[in-house]
Amino acid sequence: MFVYGYRKKIYEEGALTPALDALTLGSSIEVSLPEGTFSHEKLTAATITATDLCLLGAGTGITPLIRVMLVALRNDRKVHLILFNKTEEDIPWKEELDNLVEDHSNLLKMTHVLSQASDSWSGWKGHIRQELLEKVLPASSPERSIYLCICGPTVFTKLGISLFSELGYSGDDFHAFLG
Repeated sequence: MFVYGYRKKIYEEGALTPALDALTLGSSIEVSLPEGTFSHEKLTAATITATDLCLLGAGTGITPLIRVMLVALRNDRKVHLILFNKTEEDIPWKEELDNLVEDHSNLLKMTHVLSQASDSWSGWKGHIRQELLEKVLPASSPERSIYLCICGPTVFTKLGISLFSELGYSGDDFHAFLG
């Protein structure tokens, strides 16, 4: 059984949680680091051209992004973490992330986008889409270049890749965590 917070979270169309849910007690699995094929050299190399890192995660897609974010912060990179969730209650580690933003206010910005927001929610609402990305992604300029990472359900990630292309980003400008 896969436990996320206090609730069992199985994504029927997911690449991982249905397989984990099907395991019997005592089963074993082999896992890699959550970043998969992502190379931290993109964040630490002296030759890196990106000044800003923008991380887009949906649901449990936050997992590899957290480690990437921490490496970037240790290397004094500006980071914008954009999290897509259904409700405010679905935001993982909200208090810890808010504290991290407070501790790194000069480097770290966080944006939440909720698809099933309550009437009291004053932040962004909806799903990943071009007009939202145009508003929340930092603008590239001669002094500022952006590197993007995206992780979430396959549909979310593939749509994000398509939107990045529509916004003028090339394959060298982003990394997609796909299972």
